[in-house]
Amino acid sequence: MPHPGPHARHDEGPAEFFEMKANFEGLIQLLARNLYPDPDVFVRELIQNGHDSIRRRQEHEAAHVGRIDVHVRPKESTIVFRDDGIGMDREDIIEFLSVIGSTGTGTARRALEDVDSERAFELIGQFGIGMLSAFVVAERVTVRTRKLGSDEAFEWENQGRTECRLSPAHRDEPGTDIVVSVGREHAYVLGGSHIRDAIVRYCDFLPVRVFLDDEGPVNAVHAPWDHPGRQTVEQRDSTYRSFLMRRYRDVPLEVIPVEIEEPVRARGALYISDRRLPDLNTAGVVDLFVRRMFVRGSDAELLPEWAKFIRGIIECPDLQPTAARDNVRRSGWAYTALRQRLSELIVSRLAFLATDRPERFKQINRWHHYHLKGMAVFHQDFFEQVGGLLLFDTNRGLMSLAGVFGDVEAVDEATEEEPWRASVPQWQGSDGDASRSSRSGPVLYFTQSRAATQFYRLADARGWTVVNAGRAFERELLVRYASSRGAAHRLVPLDAAHGQALFAPPSTAARDRIRELERDIEAALRSDGLDNVAVHVCRFAPASLPAIVLLSPDSEAELTLEDLVRQPWFAESLGDVTREVLSQRERRPLHLRLNEENDLVRRLLDAGPSLDGSEDVYWGLFLSAALNAQDLLTETTTTTLHRQLLRLLGSAVDSRRLARTERALDGGDES
Repeated sequence: MPHPGPHARHDEGPAEFFEMKANFEGLIQLLARNLYPDPDVFVRELIQNGHDSIRRRQEHEAAHVGRIDVHVRPKESTIVFRDDGIGMDREDIIEFLSVIGSTGTGTARRALEDVDSERAFELIGQFGIGMLSAFVVAERVTVRTRKLGSDEAFEWENQGRTECRLSPAHRDEPGTDIVVSVGREHAYVLGGSHIRDAIVRYCDFLPVRVFLDDEGPVNAVHAPWDHPGRQTVEQRDSTYRSFLMRRYRDVPLEVIPVEIEEPVRARGALYISDRRLPDLNTAGVVDLFVRRMFVRGSDAELLPEWAKFIRGIIECPDLQPTAARDNVRRSGWAYTALRQRLSELIVSRLAFLATDRPERFKQINRWHHYHLKGMAVFHQDFFEQVGGLLLFDTNRGLMSLAGVFGDVEAVDEATEEEPWRASVPQWQGSDGDASRSSRSGPVLYFTQSRAATQFYRLADARGWTVVNAGRAFERELLVRYASSRGAAHRLVPLDAAHGQALFAPPSTAARDRIRELERDIEAALRSDGLDNVAVHVCRFAPASLPAIVLLSPDSEAELTLEDLVRQPWFAESLGDVTREVLSQRERRPLHLRLNEENDLVRRLLDAGPSLDGSEDVYWGLFLSAALNAQDLLTETTTTTLHRQLLRLLGSAVDSRRLARTERALDGGDES
């Protein structure tokens, strides 16, 4: 009788002890489908088992080359994986195929480690566990095998059930055949080039030839960085470029060979894509191989976050795959060290191009200047080497920082309160009568990136250069570069607090009417929900622009914060707090500037407060300004503007009808 446990309650009777039972059939399917969620992974597992079997045979027969053959038989609904490796005897089959969780490769690797650690390292499969992957697509798996040095062959069969069958068989040579009988729901793996594509994807770099239906080898066998013999730098780069263009659809703008020895070993090739990439929600990606085994495609975590324009392939034997071997463990020292070394390699290569191959760097810069700015923010040494070459959008097209600051080397005397004021050109009231900033002039910039049209028109009318510094990193880099040149005091932000360089005071003759118009427009906007608009009449060029909107510095900072909140990596807990802060932005003042030089604004001033339909005109002015400053298009303002636009259209239709009616009453033409 079993003894009661230490915590048994004697006053409630003795405890019972019994063995747990498992639904073996269900357990196999559960393990197979959760450990290997990608159905095609059985191709990788079974081919890699064949690879390890051949490697183990080479321990006894060093001259043995070895090969793996895959035969797809659609009529029989089977796929056969054949290798001429070491094979198995009866004891191997019972230990490694009939015990869930046992792995022949793992046992062999441990036995080899004391004798030949490098040979042990080359074993990459996990035979017993890897066999489970076949049951993702198979309704039956049959193994026929003969071990090297033995005259006996055996056949093992399992249909995903508790029982498995083991019987004598015939095989002329050592090695193993694995016959996967594919289930009806996965019959698609038998058609077209499905198995060929899986072999190339998973096993391209296995150092054993893989043949498909007697054709091949299908796999490349040797990666370009494993080619024997010495190559010149040009030959190496050409080889890498050809390989990358075979594997990927991009055309590399620049190839970055990866040849790392310490503190981790890594080989491969990174490249700078010729595809323009969006600024946000993208990441640099690599295909990861471990000991020539494909582990993960398009991994977006290994490269640093700023390397969004980098693609490539990395083979690192020091990384540790997960149990399913569809990812690598990211907590180990090797992963951290590799990530750091790749970061340094990218920065070093681009710095080299900037100094030694300026035309190549210029091409990359035009294509990926936004992402290069991210690198410069994170790496001060990179910034120091290429900071002047970084490109910014301006009203004159893309300009380097060196070009932007090229006219501001002299230091002017300036007032302490507004040090930039002394170098601001005098305002010009007429279009085309623009004065360019001198070498001692200010560097104007704005951070309302989506209001670029507005600021470009203002700067063009004055003959000035204005820099768009509205995206992430840009203002920081602008300030950092100016500081490095001792010209930080010359930066002039064009916002509501510092935009005086663009505006002249209104005429004094109509001052009372101007104040009255400002109050009327604010009241009209406030009556329909926009109670945060401050209206100012002033004079600016071009005269064709009736109104613009400027944000306060606080509002601009909130726009930057809002962009961050939208990012998927932004912590949800922080997002809730930040969204609450941003809700206050709806109440911060918007500065609507009306241009007294504009004909429409002058007519409003001349008409006085008795103008019929004046509220429609007020809303039209605000709408025209908002369309040039898309940062204003929040949910609240968009809803209001949409409603007012419909009202304006309705008023226009009513006016048309009234005019026709009046003409009809007067006996005029109604057409």
